[in-house]
Amino acid sequence: MAKKTDKKINVNIRQIKASEVKNDDLKKALQLLKENKNPQNEAMMFGALQKANLLVPAVFQGNSPKNLQVKFVMVNTNDGRSFFPAFTDEEEALKLKMNVEDNKRQYVVRTLRDYALMLRDGRSNAEGIVLNPMSANIVIPKAAVIKLCEAQQLKQKQEAAMAQGIIPAGVNVSYSEPRIYPTALVNAVHDACRDIPEVSRVWLKQMMAGSAVSFSLIVDTESNDPALFDRIREIAVPYAKDVPVVTEKYTEELEKKAVQDSFPLFDKEFDV
Repeated sequence: MAKKTDKKINVNIRQIKASEVKNDDLKKALQLLKENKNPQNEAMMFGALQKANLLVPAVFQGNSPKNLQVKFVMVNTNDGRSFFPAFTDEEEALKLKMNVEDNKRQYVVRTLRDYALMLRDGRSNAEGIVLNPMSANIVIPKAAVIKLCEAQQLKQKQEAAMAQGIIPAGVNVSYSEPRIYPTALVNAVHDACRDIPEVSRVWLKQMMAGSAVSFSLIVDTESNDPALFDRIREIAVPYAKDVPVVTEKYTEELEKKAVQDSFPLFDKEFDV
């Protein structure tokens, strides 16, 4: 990356000190990716990027919140292409030479979603973002930034639905045994089901719905009363350690897909 230019775009400002912005995981991932560009390191970097708050050098113009504008400092390649810089911390941001004293520099804190909005702005000619351009110098093109942001938003929507015990419509669902067995949850559900005559059996599975992970309690019952499934879910949630919990009614399809040849956590026929 070579020259720098400015770009005016109206933005919402969040008050935070540049020195408070730290992205140790992302900075480490960028260094690993620079040293060895492979799918594993790339995935690690993208995962850290989706959680990061990043610094963009900027110049503020206007004397009130209503007419406030921000001129973003951009970086150019030698062939004239422009990119929004994205710094992991103030130490990295200070490496960019600017015509201003270090103690008078100003920054805007941006997330991946913010960058996607900036890149979609018709007034911007930026072709993407460049992470820590004066060191790691990792370029992410505009299309990739937008795709990452869309994937992040979809995952958040799926997780929000799962947190309410709802399986998002239209997503691929798969089941497996829990990687970490939630013993307290299992005991609580087992003991409660002893006193619920409508329940014959219950299985616990780890469920992947799209990119969202949850616990699934598959309930064998003749009842179709939503209150019954809500009751079992409410018993489990306090012991799930922030992992979403959904309840599903046992069907022949779920028998084949999820519970075949596995033992239920509760079986009224054998419970004593």
